[in-house]
Amino acid sequence: EIDNEIRALVETAFDKAEVLLNEHMDKLHTIAKYLMKHEKIDGINFEKLMNGELIDEDVPAETISSDEEKLAEQEVKVDDTPVVDDGISDNY
Repeated sequence: EIDNEIRALVETAFDKAEVLLNEHMDKLHTIAKYLMKHEKIDGINFEKLMNGELIDEDVPAETISSDEEKLAEQEVKVDDTPVVDDGISDNY
């Protein structure tokens, strides 16, 4: 019974993720192109790409990390949600 419930939860989450990815396929491709060129992305540039504020072809690779100072100045909020070990390995 537990296995069936877990399977249902995973299948529901998978279906939701698939719908979201399909709805935002253009943004997924934008991020993929950016990562193919730059190999990594910070939060600021990720948000800019998602909001259409950063057009990768217009930004030389040297200036991409210039926003790192802004990122360092941002207040970091800590999620104080307790961590629960559910005994399920992430390595399956």
